[in-house]
Amino acid sequence: MRLFADLRYAWRGIVHSPGFALIAVLSVALGVGLNAAMFSYVDAVLLRPLPAPDPGRIVQVVSTAPGTRMGGISYPDYVDLRDQARALSALVCWEFTPIGISASRDAVAQMTLGVMVSGNFFSGLGIEIPIGRGFRAEEDSVPGRDLVAVISHSLWQRMYGSDPNIEGKKVRLSGAEFTIIGVAPADFSGPEAFVLPDVYVPVHAYAQAIPLADADFLTGRARRPMNVFGRLKPGVSVAQAQAEMTTIARRLAEQYPATNRDRSVAVMNYLQARYENDPSDAISALMLLGIAALVLVIACANVANLVLERGAARAKEIAIRMAIGGSRWQLVRQLFTESLLLALIGGAAGLGIAYAGEQLFNSVPLPSDFPISLGVRMDTRLLLFSLATAIATGLIFGLIPAFRVTSGDLSRTLKASDQGPGKARLWRGMFSGRNLLVMAQLTFSAVLLVLSAFFVKGFAAARSMNPGFRVDHTLFFSIDTSLVRYDEAKGRDFVKKLEDRLRDQPGITDASASWTIPFTAGEQQFSGVIVDGYQVRAGEEYPSAWVDTVDDHYFSLMEAPLARGRGFDSRDTKSSPRVAIVNEELARRMWPGRDAIGQTLRLGRADSPELQVIGVAKNEKYEYWAEPPLMAAYIPFSQNFKSHLFIEMRTEGDPAAMAAVARAQVRALDPDMPVIRVSTMATFYHDRFLLGPRLLAQMVTGIGVIGLMLAVIGLYGVVAYAVRRRTREIGIRMAIGARPADVLRMVLGQGMMMTAAGVVVGIGIASAAGNFLQNFAVGTSTHDPFVLLSVTAILAVVMVAACWMPARRASRVDPVQALRQE
Repeated sequence: MRLFADLRYAWRGIVHSPGFALIAVLSVALGVGLNAAMFSYVDAVLLRPLPAPDPGRIVQVVSTAPGTRMGGISYPDYVDLRDQARALSALVCWEFTPIGISASRDAVAQMTLGVMVSGNFFSGLGIEIPIGRGFRAEEDSVPGRDLVAVISHSLWQRMYGSDPNIEGKKVRLSGAEFTIIGVAPADFSGPEAFVLPDVYVPVHAYAQAIPLADADFLTGRARRPMNVFGRLKPGVSVAQAQAEMTTIARRLAEQYPATNRDRSVAVMNYLQARYENDPSDAISALMLLGIAALVLVIACANVANLVLERGAARAKEIAIRMAIGGSRWQLVRQLFTESLLLALIGGAAGLGIAYAGEQLFNSVPLPSDFPISLGVRMDTRLLLFSLATAIATGLIFGLIPAFRVTSGDLSRTLKASDQGPGKARLWRGMFSGRNLLVMAQLTFSAVLLVLSAFFVKGFAAARSMNPGFRVDHTLFFSIDTSLVRYDEAKGRDFVKKLEDRLRDQPGITDASASWTIPFTAGEQQFSGVIVDGYQVRAGEEYPSAWVDTVDDHYFSLMEAPLARGRGFDSRDTKSSPRVAIVNEELARRMWPGRDAIGQTLRLGRADSPELQVIGVAKNEKYEYWAEPPLMAAYIPFSQNFKSHLFIEMRTEGDPAAMAAVARAQVRALDPDMPVIRVSTMATFYHDRFLLGPRLLAQMVTGIGVIGLMLAVIGLYGVVAYAVRRRTREIGIRMAIGARPADVLRMVLGQGMMMTAAGVVVGIGIASAAGNFLQNFAVGTSTHDPFVLLSVTAILAVVMVAACWMPARRASRVDPVQALRQE
């Protein structure tokens, strides 16, 4: 009953002070909503568990070696670990693979993403198949015998119109016919964040799903393509599973020293594995959540100031209630209930801001051949986070002010005027509670503005950055000759004829082919670089380089210059000595102080073909805008056939206008050959390369603007409150000779002193974070004079504007009216 009485009293107090309530609710809504939106992003990137029952018992098992922390596992090693493990109730393996898919032989195949999985994948993870069934163990035991597939819920809706009788129907995968045996649950988005595979097939169907796969895919221990998940048995800890897996790995190293010596395995929980798999994205997400938390701190300081002001205005009322028998705890409880109610109302309003943030994140274009999604959504986890944040906010800004306003001297308060107890000075010292709160707001606002300027300038630098190749007047599209079951000879012939036809088209000056292009996330290939004189321990990974297969027109079309040597040409045939072009970084690291031309290297494995370096290319950006220099190597298409290729075209005019021409030429050669992606290089560069710096700049700037708004409200409130509370004092000053300009200067000076203190401390904090932030931007620094001067100027102008109205009001006080106040 007391709780309901306190709630009724709190509600009446809020209703009777609509201005106070509106500002308080708006402040909390901005703080909680912004943090909830950022939490939804961090949850999608890092925190959300695998969509499987009892996800806390899911672990990831990875291969380790000197220099390798998160390596894949070979299929034979997986089988040995699975059969010998006792601490795990199940051990499953999986690997993504591009797959051409069509509903029938007559339909044109479309590129999508499939997952090759062990036969116990669904049962081992505890995932129930709602339509049909999962795989049986015997369906993943004989290569090529059981061509069965489980399709995703999304594919079931898109391709089959949610047919309830889907079980037993056929689907063509890379030209082979598979039988659909089940549909995955709608809430199972796949084994990895962001990636939404459409079809699951048994690992032993690899030859049909990947027609050009290596013959030793299931037998070679040196090949480590598999990702492995395990489920802990009840009562078994990660440490116990780790100890067992280490023992098994040691036995495998003794049995197979050629491939497993000095190799072991690591067992980690799913959350740790998500962080280790992509620490840069995880750190970036946590950094953004930390920046958003600064806005929540500003909001709490803002509302705490409002509550303190309101409590001071009600000082006589509170003193009277205590004088007639009200206990301090009762009053604290009532005041705290009011603060908590404000926080909960603000938190509920903040869900609207969180929803807007979720929509914004999901609207971000993610260019890819495959179905991917950030997966940001409003769910129970987000609602619980918002509730916890709102309650914590209420505790922060409500409890301390409630104790403070009930701890005054009763007799002094009762004898004071209705304006509450006061001192003879305009301000209660620079370090009074309210002033400290305002200075904290200004400090964090300065930090946010410095970070905003830092990322905005970094985005501008990224836009003007030379990636190492030309992006304008270039169109590209992707094909995969394996989707129509072409062998190597037929695939080479198709690519040659297609390039020749494209070069003959008006408006197209050249055409080239490459296995991949920079920034195609998930499609790059990194391989170990092996050179004479570089010794590695058994099991140690070789230094890796970004590897591409390109034809002899690629470097001239992309205008990616060679620093020295020659490019690929007609001398480089399938029967001629194998050659390669390396970039400057690889040349510098592998042959320091020597000329790389004429040197030899191997890529991938020690038994790979030896390649002679014939040219050195300029360094480029290969993965993302802020990457350190990466090693790269190029192999001629004539000596290294790839079925999946990008075809690039250099155009005289608008490259987008040539898209129809490109499709027409592909259809003219083979109407069944799917064109997977058509895009101008400029659009792709903007959507992919600039996506990271653009998002960082937009999000941090938005956070900074909101934080600045809250700080302005806070400073305005404190200055206005001080003027209102000291009207009598100002009247006395003016009566004894102070001019309006003196009062105006005095009030503005007090506000600017707090602003100056906040700016100095804030810039110091932001500058201290400069080394860490360099990993997320290029071409700028938190010590940049332009950034520091801009932030100082913005805060000074905004804060003068916030103080101007209260200061002007103070300068217009009528001394006679002020002295008549009680």
